[in-house]
Amino acid sequence: MGDIIETMLRQAMTALLTNDRKLVSEISRMDDAVDSLNEAVKMYVTRMTRDSLDDRDGYRAMEIVSFAINLEHVGDIIDKNLMDLASKKIRRGITSRKKGGGLGGIHQQVIDSLSCRSESSCRAM
Repeated sequence: MGDIIETMLRQAMTALLTNDRKLVSEISRMDDAVDSLNEAVKMYVTRMTRDSLDDRDGYRAMEIVSFAINLEHVGDIIDKNLMDLASKKIRRGITSRKKGGGLGGIHQQVIDSLSCRSESSCRAM
């Protein structure tokens, strides 16, 4: 799920800047895949928790479900908000003036936060 969300997020900026209808549709399809994976994770964890779990394992199961739900929400935000914005921009014929503006900077900060792989590199942000 995380890999798909990262791809969606990276491609969302390209779609917004280039008015690429095909990419907007592709990102929406990726959100459908995230939705399916979210359901699969919840079903799997539900099956696993039918047996008695100790407190630690029960807490971990809830963390996993919560994380999956949060990733699914991110996918929805990209699809329903950013891609709707891209679609409106395309319909209205609005072109982007430059790639490095304020939105680009914010987008890069989000990408950097998502891509942060170790605690030391995350702390530096």
